[in-house]
Amino acid sequence: MGRLVIILSTLFLLTVSCKGYEKFPVAEIEDGLENSGKPKIIVFMPSVSDSTEYASMIVQAFKNYFVQKLAFNPEDRSLADIDIILTGSNNELKYHSTAEGEASIQLALLSGVGNTKSLLINLFDTTGMHIKDTSEELLSKLNITPFDDYNDSSVLFLLDKDNNIVWRDNDYRGQGEHLKPLEYKIKELLGMTYPRPVDNNNLKVGDQAPDIILKKGINDGIRVLTFYPAAYSGVFDVNNMARRISMERLSMMSCAIQISSLDKIQLNNPGVRYYAISESTPEILNNWKAVLGTHHIQYINDADYSIASAFGAYNPVGYCNRITVIIDKNDKIAYLDNDYKINKEAEIQKVIKGLQLK
Repeated sequence: MGRLVIILSTLFLLTVSCKGYEKFPVAEIEDGLENSGKPKIIVFMPSVSDSTEYASMIVQAFKNYFVQKLAFNPEDRSLADIDIILTGSNNELKYHSTAEGEASIQLALLSGVGNTKSLLINLFDTTGMHIKDTSEELLSKLNITPFDDYNDSSVLFLLDKDNNIVWRDNDYRGQGEHLKPLEYKIKELLGMTYPRPVDNNNLKVGDQAPDIILKKGINDGIRVLTFYPAAYSGVFDVNNMARRISMERLSMMSCAIQISSLDKIQLNNPGVRYYAISESTPEILNNWKAVLGTHHIQYINDADYSIASAFGAYNPVGYCNRITVIIDKNDKIAYLDNDYKINKEAEIQKVIKGLQLK
């Protein structure tokens, strides 16, 4: 019963009625796409530019997951054709791509930052996506409140091949907690399978670590495991990206901050092994690692959520909760946090130092 309540509550937050709209008026945004015969992701954003702090993460996520089709099994990619439309009413700084797939305007040049390795990564390569303006009339028709700030939440629609609205998310900011359910809904539309574990362990400090860590090569010494919803979630870390993000404005934890935080902790604890675990595919994880610019944390693809389930980290809506676990040299649970926040860095450091002295 508890699991059912969690599922229904989350779906209530993610899927909001369109007040009578069954078909989406695609032609009012992009003439010709209404007859494409493909599922469609349509996102109304405050701005498709770096003015919106999370916009580059959405672009990178859609590029990896759905344009390059890296979220799908190789044998399914030929069937995974999706139209993606990014639209907003304040797009005066829109980014377009050339035929070669390189952005015509570099984010770095806009920000005035010119000597950073991360500039090699194109944050706004929108190849394979449609970038369009929208009108206040269409926003009103779809019951979307006009944007007052560049960092207001976006509104996302998922349409089936007949342009029927099957999913609406009124609080889309590229969060992994929203991205993974969207991915699975798309797979469901396309008749594809996705992992659906049924069991979750309930571990506590002092318990023996599940054997699954040995099967997955997570062994030897003190180990820190952090589970997170999905690759390409949040905003980009200030130390690795081309512009400075005002972190104090963020009201939520993000996967990017979570992983970068633990990668930084490792510098003070040589010999301790760090693992970032999610269901995201190995190809997406390789790209995600390059974007974040981390060096000290190993990314694990938990394809069937077997590790997450063993540690009680699987959320039945379809992603990993932000659980962080420390395992000691004797394979015992020495620390377990069910909701990792960046202010837990000092706490984790203290636990690790204590284990190293034993």
